[in-house]
Amino acid sequence: MNIDADDDIEKCAVLFTAKLIEADIPPASNRRGARTYSGHATVMRVTESGKTASATRPASAGKYDKPSPPC
Repeated sequence: MNIDADDDIEKCAVLFTAKLIEADIPPASNRRGARTYSGHATVMRVTESGKTASATRPASAGKYDKPSPPC
């Protein structure tokens, strides 16, 4: 899956750092206080830890949040 929006890439980078997904994250730069990525992120798979974390998420979590990106 390819992710193009900087906000969504940032979320994928957090999941990647937590080892919940395997992904190629493009280099980032800071411009005017905002992080900008030089390309798209590619998510290859959800790790076993990611699957476990997803399965143990409380049913009420995110109930009132905006929809999450596809990561």
